[in-house]
Amino acid sequence: EPNLTVTPPIRQVRKDLFPILGGEVLVAINLVVDKGFASTLNEGSVAILEFADRVRIIPTTLMISTLAMVAFATWSSLHAEGKIREARANMDQTLRWTVLLAAPVLAGMYIGRVALVRLLFEHGEFTVENSRITAHVLAGYLPGLLFALLSILTIRAHIVERNLRIIFVLGAASVMANFTLNQLLIGPQGLFGVAIATTINDVLITTIYVLCL
Repeated sequence: EPNLTVTPPIRQVRKDLFPILGGEVLVAINLVVDKGFASTLNEGSVAILEFADRVRIIPTTLMISTLAMVAFATWSSLHAEGKIREARANMDQTLRWTVLLAAPVLAGMYIGRVALVRLLFEHGEFTVENSRITAHVLAGYLPGLLFALLSILTIRAHIVERNLRIIFVLGAASVMANFTLNQLLIGPQGLFGVAIATTINDVLITTIYVLCL
């Protein structure tokens, strides 16, 4: 018969999953909040925001599937071996390299944002004007994207160091801050204000993550 006893390690994993998954879900709610505010604007605003977000997540998807996976495995291994100082040094080095490598790429995306949007989406009913508006919204997102990339790494660093509560707390703070910023900026800035709200939120939350490491 299978052993259905919940061992202490399994119990610990179950305990750890709640703040981790809770924090990630709360952060994901921000996109729902953004779309909710966008729906109060002109017809098509939600679609434009969705297209701009598709471009925005390209670097984050690459980060999660490559560097973040390798970094997390390395940090976890070092911690398991008791090499805390080496793990910290590797975390610091990874964050520095991320800034050095990602900054010029994101700057290139910002400069070529109109051409990039036209290349990806301008066909069928997606017009030149749609490309212009989408690129303008993307311009609001891109300054905060470097911080979003750093956030992916710092969250994993906190998981390795078992600072799990901060992930849930900052996830909740992120939703509240994003909601407040959207309310303040959507009036004067429209859809661009929604993107700027996300950027400001990413800067604030990531800065706290880094300072708490």
